[in-house]
Amino acid sequence: MENFWSRLLWMMAVFSIIFGVALMQLSIYGGAVAIIGAVLMAPPVAAGAGRLMGRLWWAPPIIGFLVVTLAGPIVTFATAPSLEEILAGSALIQMGDAP
Repeated sequence: MENFWSRLLWMMAVFSIIFGVALMQLSIYGGAVAIIGAVLMAPPVAAGAGRLMGRLWWAPPIIGFLVVTLAGPIVTFATAPSLEEILAGSALIQMGDAP
């Protein structure tokens, strides 16, 4: 059963890293937060934290999941450029005046 949980955590961590990279298209900060959450879900990190915390080996994966699913998107949409900024940048690119 332990092998099942380890594989499940690895799959969640990999998908969360992909999600973090996708969030980086909108905001570097939100993507970084999601990737940090994915690292907390990785079984070696959970095992190391379990040795430090005692019986709370499951706390880092849960915290990592919450960081990826809640904090990552919140930080992304708080720091992502607005539609007006995106359109202004696109107009500059179209005119050839991009920095």
